[in-house]
Amino acid sequence: LRDLYFANGITMSPDRSHLVFCETPIRRCSKYYISEERVEVFIQGLTGYPDNIRYDGNDHYWIAMPSTVTTLWKLGMKYPFLRKLTAMAAKYGFDPMFMK
Repeated sequence: LRDLYFANGITMSPDRSHLVFCETPIRRCSKYYISEERVEVFIQGLTGYPDNIRYDGNDHYWIAMPSTVTTLWKLGMKYPFLRKLTAMAAKYGFDPMFMK
């Protein structure tokens, strides 16, 4: 696999034919078919940032999303300097989450 965007979470399908993994910054989860070495999008445009994925044994995948998409996060993804500024502000006690 190439060009992954911070892959965070991976689980095996019940039939072991593919892996499902999530990419946090772009809010997407994909399937990687092992025998075919092929990737397809499983779900994209999530309402939050995926942080792990698990199969529950009952035909469902559970995706943890500890934070939702905010205006500040959208801008931070577009402008790296803003990410740095936000991190510095948080370090000195300013809560950047006011822009929900």
